[in-house]
Amino acid sequence: MEKLAQKYQQEALEYQTKIQNIVEGKADIEKEELQGIDKYLEESEKQDMKKFDQYIENKEPIPAYWYKCLKDCPMIMDEITEQDANVLNDLTKIEYQPDHNSKNFTLIFYFGENDYFKNPELLKTFYMEAEDQPYKAEGTHIDWKEGKDVTKKTIKQNQKNKKTGAKRQIAKEVDDKSFFNFFKTINLREQTGFEKMSEEAKGQLEEKMNIDYDIARAIIDEVLPYSLEYYLNVRGKGNLDLLAQQNEEEDEEDYQAVKKKKQEDKKEDIIQDKPECQQQ
Repeated sequence: MEKLAQKYQQEALEYQTKIQNIVEGKADIEKEELQGIDKYLEESEKQDMKKFDQYIENKEPIPAYWYKCLKDCPMIMDEITEQDANVLNDLTKIEYQPDHNSKNFTLIFYFGENDYFKNPELLKTFYMEAEDQPYKAEGTHIDWKEGKDVTKKTIKQNQKNKKTGAKRQIAKEVDDKSFFNFFKTINLREQTGFEKMSEEAKGQLEEKMNIDYDIARAIIDEVLPYSLEYYLNVRGKGNLDLLAQQNEEEDEEDYQAVKKKKQEDKKEDIIQDKPECQQQ
């Protein structure tokens, strides 16, 4: 089983390398290799396919490729804000590095020169104590350029002087929703003071770990192996439609189950209220 998994990982790596070469405008690819994709596309989406063909033919880098893949992935799209979009446009590559001696793994995000931070790459390493149970997620400290931190926002608050009663407005920096919160380090082990936290604080930290781990698995299991399908809006659209269909089916099943239960309860009430037949 382990050899089979390694073989699959190697084949997946070769495929992802080929896709990355296409994204960077370095690959030789024949149009025939992409035949048949059109049948999955709507008319408006076929224009994107034509642009994609032009990038391949001219061996040009595909702009905002990985940003589009991330934002069209149903498991990730809600974590990306409008401000994040400007930063993620400069994301040039995502790399998955498993630790073959443990369940630990690292995701590396490569960025071109941009107006937001100085790091050429951002890493997130997950340390696992069991399957699907990370105890630590260590991220790169982002060296934000002045005034460009998309994980923060400035709010204005009114402040009153207790002695004079005079009022003034002050600016305060607070945390803001952002995909880049993914790179914050989390440690659920006792030596970090986790056990001394309040139950509410523990719950928030555990929830953040679960969210980050789900994002990481979505990138590994969905975005990387199916990036082309996400870029062309084939897979993301299909996943959402399938999810909606599954939800409708589950709602219908729940409705029918409740309806059946009510009918059975009504029948039972009738039987109990019915007078016993007199013996002849």
